[in-house]
Formats: sequence, C-alpha cells, structure tokens
Amino acid sequence: NLRYRNITLPDSKFLDDYGPILVLYADNNSGELIPCVYFKDEKRNLNYIYDSSANTTSKPSYYFKKGIRFKRFAYQIVASLPPSPQGFIEIAKFSLKAFKADLVLLFYASIALAAFNICIPIMTSYLTTTIIPATDLGLLISTSALVVVIIFSASIGQYFQVKST
Repeated sequence: NLRYRNITLPDSKFLDDYGPILVLYADNNSGELIPCVYFKDEKRNLNYIYDSSANTTSKPSYYFKKGIRFKRFAYQIVASLPPSPQGFIEIAKFSLKAFKADLVLLFYASIALAAFNICIPIMTSYLTTTIIPATDLGLLISTSALVVVIIFSASIGQYFQVKST
C-alpha cells in the first residue's frame, strides 16, 4: 500500500523538501518512459537517482550532463501512518520525527531567549536602585555595556526564532 501524490517539478531542479520522488524520463531510442527514484542519502547528505532501467544509482548531475530531461510531473512517495495509531502522542511522533533536530534547537533557543529577556529588567532594576544612586561611573559603564550586550543578543535570538518558525 504505497502512498503518493502528484507533483510538478520546478524547472528540472529537484528540491530536498519533497522526500523520495518517482520521476520519469523518455528513453532516447524508444521514447518509452523510464521510472527513476530521486532520493536523499541522509548519512552522506547527498542526492541520488536510482534508474530502474539500468539498475544503477547516480548523482543527478550525471543525468543533466547526458542531456536527459525529466518530465515535469512526478509522484511524491509519502509514508503512511502506523496501522492503528494509539493516540495523539504516537501521531505526533510519526509526524514530527523528521523535524526532531529543528525542534530541539528551537527549544534551546527559546530557553536562551527567555533567559536574556529576564535579565533585562533585573539589570535595569539593579542599575536604577544601586549603581545610579551610588554615582559609581565605572560600574555604571560596565553594567550599561552588559545591558546593551543582553539586548543585542536577545534581539538576534528573537530574529532567528521568528525566522525558524
């Protein structure tokens, strides 16, 4: 029971976001449509095409150098849900397993961003209640520099947090 959906390829350039794709090209001699599977090797982080007629696996550049043009229509192969999912947690694990590293990174970035955002009012309170009344210029400059660094870091963190969602 293979799950798939019809897609249109963008100008003979494949995108990694599709996952495994069943692509077709016309044989130069017979005009017969030859099925191939375009996939990404996650360990090597390289893209390959399995050619069913030659029973070989090559990089996409091999086909482009030979002048082989793939048809614009293709079939994206998608995994199907487990036979009987046992609740929301199992469905979430299945759906989000490809994004595990991104979610962990987003979680740690959110924790760091929250720590930066909590530091700003704490440092401002310390600055206005202790340092300014004491009129210690050296401590005022060093604390102000620390507040500027925290604000700058929090701004960068917020930018990347918004960019990643």
